[in-house]
Amino acid sequence: MFKHKKIIIAIAAAAIVIIVTVASSINGAVKNTAKIKSNLAEVVSGSIVDKVKGTGVVIAGVTYDITSLQAGMVTSSGFEEGDTVRKGDVLCTIDSREIENQIRSARINLDRCEENYRQSLAAYDDLTTVSGYSGKIQRLYVSKGDFVAAGTKIADVVDNSYLILKIPFNTTDVGRIKKGDTASITLASDSLTMQGVVSRIYDYSESLSGYRMVTYIEITVNNPGAVTKGEKAYAEVNGIGCNSAGEFINSVEKTIVSGGSGQITELNIREGDYINEGKTVLILKNDQVTNAKKSSEIALRDARNNLENLIAGLEDYKIKSPADGTVVSKNIKKGDNVTPQTVLMTVSDLDNLYVDVEVDEIFIAKVVKGQTAEITAEALPDRVFTGEVVRIDNVGVAKNGVTYYPVRVKIEQSPELKVGMNLSVGIVVMTKDSVMLIPKDALTGDSVMLYEDGKLREVKVQTGIRDNDYVEVVSGLKIGDMVSSKRGN
Repeated sequence: MFKHKKIIIAIAAAAIVIIVTVASSINGAVKNTAKIKSNLAEVVSGSIVDKVKGTGVVIAGVTYDITSLQAGMVTSSGFEEGDTVRKGDVLCTIDSREIENQIRSARINLDRCEENYRQSLAAYDDLTTVSGYSGKIQRLYVSKGDFVAAGTKIADVVDNSYLILKIPFNTTDVGRIKKGDTASITLASDSLTMQGVVSRIYDYSESLSGYRMVTYIEITVNNPGAVTKGEKAYAEVNGIGCNSAGEFINSVEKTIVSGGSGQITELNIREGDYINEGKTVLILKNDQVTNAKKSSEIALRDARNNLENLIAGLEDYKIKSPADGTVVSKNIKKGDNVTPQTVLMTVSDLDNLYVDVEVDEIFIAKVVKGQTAEITAEALPDRVFTGEVVRIDNVGVAKNGVTYYPVRVKIEQSPELKVGMNLSVGIVVMTKDSVMLIPKDALTGDSVMLYEDGKLREVKVQTGIRDNDYVEVVSGLKIGDMVSSKRGN
């Protein structure tokens, strides 16, 4: 009987243990299910952006260290730090008194060289004698090879194709005669008549025998061939007769003389030749004159170059801004002495700001010019700035076994950004819309934990691009699926 009671008690105790165990298991399962559900995330459709990231600092588009090409004392300096300057503005000037004195001396020397050159050129030109008249060579005084001095007779030139009749008219009648009037001429010897044109009226009168006051006029006549120098004739102009007979002279009776001294190396005329005005008669050789011309040419050229160089050098004493920009630093003041190595001030283009980032060789192929960038500054955590890729270097820089390529991004203009600020840059290399997204923490390798029928099971997925928070799922899931957002669940 006692033994039977023990068996009943044991069975009852076992039953109680089983009940407690089952209850505990049910309670644990409920709690675990609640925990799983709290860590689930839904597969959603959305947009995702792939960025190549890097860091850098704000730099000015162009920065110029302004130096002087000349040593000397600063005589003016009108711009201060923070001032805006335009290209070509005079930032400061250096004492230029010494070079200005050199320029004055150079001008005097140039004037002297120009005068010397004019004289030597005139002497050189005189080595070539040109006829100043047209006519027949009546007599030639020289031969080729002769040495002649300036003023030596070369040839007599006569032109009798036109004759000039110099004839007196009563002074009281001359007022009715003018140049260009037609004259009727009668030869005294045989009464042959011809016509001519009044070519000159003398501006003074003469007294002939019997107290006759006359004024001479000249009449040019086309020689018919029968009239010679010295023949006498009478003339009538506008119905007015001459006072007495006049005498024909040749229209040209001149002597050509040498303009310079030297040996005749070229003689281009002979007696009896007819030459025209402007014809080269002879050329002389004179080494002294030729060399003097060459020397004066060289001296003149050197004097001009020297003056031009000095004037150009004067500009070096005016220190000008090479571009539009802002004076970001100034190291000199009026009265300071500077050398060509002295940095006088620094001018930067603050209207165009950039950031240079180094991109890992793994990602550089994704980056192209024109891509946009999202930029944040440590000093301005609540602001996001935009930028654009404007340069990608073709030569990389190796660091710790990895090659990085410098990429320059132009930053949108903003007064908040200052040169030297630290920046984080994300270059947008790809954007996808309406794709499946899961939290990045849901992914372990190439698999996720899919929640179905109250349970989690591992599922392989194919992924695409990712950002800071999400990963694109190409295949393996569908919109609305629930996955564990915590690795290891």
